Amino acid sequence: MNIQERVDVLKTEVDQLTEQLRETSKFAASEDVEGRGDPIQAAREMLELREVLKLKKLAFNQATQQLHETEKCNQEAARRQTREQIQDRIERLELTAKKSRSAIKRLASQINELMSLEEEIFQLGKTASDWDHSAYRHLRRGDLTYAFLVNALATDIPLKNRQLAYWPDQSEASKRAEPGVAYYGYISERIAYGETNHA
Repeated sequence: MNIQERVDVLKTEVDQLTEQLRETSKFAASEDVEGRGDPIQAAREMLELREVLKLKKLAFNQATQQLHETEKCNQEAARRQTREQIQDRIERLELTAKKSRSAIKRLASQINELMSLEEEIFQLGKTASDWDHSAYRHLRRGDLTYAFLVNALATDIPLKNRQLAYWPDQSEASKRAEPGVAYYGYISERIAYGETNHA
């Protein structure tokens, strides 16, 4: 029988004994009024019931306290388990960010190649036959690649509610593109937790 079941059983027993004591007291009083029964025997029964009731109440209180302590321990264990899950997620976040950074570097190389090809087409188009150079003169070099990049990212990355307010300068971007900087708060929490809980 677990502690919750024991608390429930003791609560039922306390309620039953309380009712039994009340009924015994009423019955003894009415018997005494009518001049029947043995008042000393009735007093013994009531005294015995009171003492048993006291013991059951004491046991109920102790079991209830034990239940609360068990629940508190279980809740603490669940919180620790949740914190360990956070630790795992942060480690995966770091790893995925590093992989993403590598993939973005590869993407940058491909985008640079697209921009170079776009520039070459523009330059070659100035002298090519059957090429409408005037249709593309209003564009700055790289505009089509930029539009392609933005739309490709918007298609495959769910950042619908996050607008790019501005392109950061190269220095700021290179600092904040490092996973350790971008996710500093998470990573420092992971490290601090690891040091205090696994030392």
